[in-house]
Amino acid sequence: MKKRILLVSAIVAATLTLSPVLTVASWFKPFYPHTRENQSLWPAISEHFALQTRENIENSQSLIDWYRKKPYYLKQLGQNAAPYLYYVYQQTLDRQMPAEVALLPMVESNYNPFAYSDRGATGLWQMMPGTGSGFGLDVNWWYDGRRDIVASTKAALDYLQYLYNYLGDWLLAIAAYDSGEGTVKRAIAHNKKLGKPTDFWSLHLPAETKTYIPKLIALSTLIKNQTDYQIAWPTIKNQPYLASVNMDAQIDINQAAELAGVTLEKIRELNPGFRRWATSPASAYIFLLPLNKIETFKNNLAKLPKDKLTTWLHHVVKPGESLSVIAAEHKTTIDIIKRVNGLKNSIIHPGESLLAPLAYKGKLNIKINRQHGKIAEDKMPGPQYVNHVIEHSDTLDQLAKLYGVTVNQIRYWNTLAYHDKLKIGEKLIIWLNHKPKNMDVLNYEVSAGDTLSQIATRFNTTTTLLKLANHLRNNFIRIHQHLNIPDYIRQIHTSNLIDNIKDKNYPIQMITYHVRPGDNLTIIANRLGISIKQLKDWNNLNTLKYLHPGQPLQLAKQ
Repeated sequence: MKKRILLVSAIVAATLTLSPVLTVASWFKPFYPHTRENQSLWPAISEHFALQTRENIENSQSLIDWYRKKPYYLKQLGQNAAPYLYYVYQQTLDRQMPAEVALLPMVESNYNPFAYSDRGATGLWQMMPGTGSGFGLDVNWWYDGRRDIVASTKAALDYLQYLYNYLGDWLLAIAAYDSGEGTVKRAIAHNKKLGKPTDFWSLHLPAETKTYIPKLIALSTLIKNQTDYQIAWPTIKNQPYLASVNMDAQIDINQAAELAGVTLEKIRELNPGFRRWATSPASAYIFLLPLNKIETFKNNLAKLPKDKLTTWLHHVVKPGESLSVIAAEHKTTIDIIKRVNGLKNSIIHPGESLLAPLAYKGKLNIKINRQHGKIAEDKMPGPQYVNHVIEHSDTLDQLAKLYGVTVNQIRYWNTLAYHDKLKIGEKLIIWLNHKPKNMDVLNYEVSAGDTLSQIATRFNTTTTLLKLANHLRNNFIRIHQHLNIPDYIRQIHTSNLIDNIKDKNYPIQMITYHVRPGDNLTIIANRLGISIKQLKDWNNLNTLKYLHPGQPLQLAKQ
């Protein structure tokens, strides 16, 4: 049996446990079963590469040549990976995975935990919210588990292990991580039907996936043969860099940096999952620090009173509150609240989140700075979710149609077995697609007298979905404001939509359809339930005029 002392969430690191009153318990130096002293990490990780076959290398040669011409890019990749690679590599060894898997974040995110895609994936492993939920990652106002180094690595490796067990081949598993298990499975079935080989190189897969594997093979080849290829990777020692601290009380990020004697940037780098100025107040969590700073943090933390762990409060604006009321409640000034929250004026709305400083003897413990953009993501791009509260008439089929998802996705996100029944009052997580493929987008212009709830009713959706689709913090809308009503939340036939537009109760509406690739007048008219003549008349089109993707077409006008 391998000797391991206090490995927190499988992290190979020193561990410090804090009691509810923040007294320090024991601190242990851990045992590192895969470490060779005074050795560079690159040759150590190369020893456990398992995908370096001749066929794989030959099929990746063009990417090998491309990377060789980008020495500065490879240097940046190595520098980005330096704080995390040893830990990730250790996790692949513990699971007996090919060490190439530890290089996947180079392909996914350039080993940048703050990276995000326009589809909403984020973190080292670029996990989508739905995938993260299915593997137990939390995403909330305070914290995004997809960016947490420890939690996201566990989830990603769990997913990859599942894909390997399902597909039986590491190249196919890694390809499925990129494009989805269904895509790979369908490609395999297609080749089997034609009597063709079903290895990765023989499958018809998306172009992105066909370059995904060669990128990984190319990087591992240049690491294993860096002398032959004259590649100077940055030095990374084959020894632990990270240390974990078990915490069960909220702490200000700036305060943690001061206690550990490191920069705020270093704390952010090692704890990218925390989205705010402080850690989450609701639950216990793991805090990462450089291993050589644990003693300093431990000693300083023991001296700090519990009431000084945080210097900021999260205040949600209540109906009737003003900045002066909030300032008086927190014994601060209107000017400070405006500066901290980047407010240009004193207008606030119910439900809005504000930072309010805690004052100690009339002084602030840290400088007044607006939250860093990478952490304060009230407007973080990408998918968002709804906590749907089950009502009496709800069924999974109805919810799937309402939110434009599948029943299996809802089951997966909420770990529901097929025999599980919905319970009234129960909350279900529903992830909304940020940019669905081939999405019809309707653009609605707000008219006098409109309310968000009226518009939601008119288009057979909910105010929650409208707010998410338009990044609204509250229900306030203004005349002539344009609202997006995507097809994936619009659950009515367009013919009914046209009838609503013509309703005398709704004068002067503007509804816009954006042309999709492959559209022509006939296709659009059939899709919208209108005639070609109407479409041409509304938009001054003639038969010879070509349409182009993204072109706006007016569905009805006064």
